[in-house]
Amino acid sequence: TRRGAHRIFAGHPVVADNKELRILTLSDGQSKIKASVNNVGDAAVDAIVRLNPALGKAEPVKVHLEPGEVKNLEFVYGL
Repeated sequence: TRRGAHRIFAGHPVVADNKELRILTLSDGQSKIKASVNNVGDAAVDAIVRLNPALGKAEPVKVHLEPGEVKNLEFVYGL
């Protein structure tokens, strides 16, 4: 931060409304986040996965995941 202006974010960039999901995220740091959403529970789940509003606006995604299933999502946002 001593070398210039930076945008710093602390927290998870992608969140879900179901605690049974595990989310891995990768970002280009500018406008795109890729998320792999994994249902680690023993039952199928429905969830809404969304970009953390502190990062910008992107449409939430409704997902249905069977036990052990992984879905890959992408969120494009403007800073």
